[in-house]
This record gives sequence, structure tokens and C-alpha cells, in this order.
Amino acid sequence: MQNTQLQARGYFGRYSPRLSTTITYPGPFVRASVISRAASLGPKIGEHNAEIYLDDLGLTREELVRLREAGAI
Repeated sequence: MQNTQLQARGYFGRYSPRLSTTITYPGPFVRASVISRAASLGPKIGEHNAEIYLDDLGLTREELVRLREAGAI
């Protein structure tokens, strides 16, 4: 993060997920007009939860709703 070339090209970005902190993350390895910085971020916290619970774990939508209402997830 102290590399002057990477700092000059704005390689490192800052991201504030739904946490009480800000994360510094690396940008794309090349700069191009067709690559956005947002595309280089990984999934947001909880972004794929429904897919995991429903598809991978085999829960039904009703079970998922009950777990959310109970505050378990």
C-alpha cells in the first residue's frame, strides 16, 4: 500500500460494507474504460445468503422466512 506508483494510479479503494469499519482493497490489475472499480469488489456481506440456504442447504422459502423472523439469520 506504500508503493508510490500504485498510489498515483489510485489502485487502492475504500469500501464501507454494512460494518462499523472501512476496508481498503486492491483495484483491478489494469485500468481500462470498460472495467469499473465496483466490478472488482467481491460479494457484499449476505449478498448470496438466499442462494446458499435454498439451493445448497435445501431449505424451503417458508423455512427461510421463519429463520429470518426468528432473528436466526
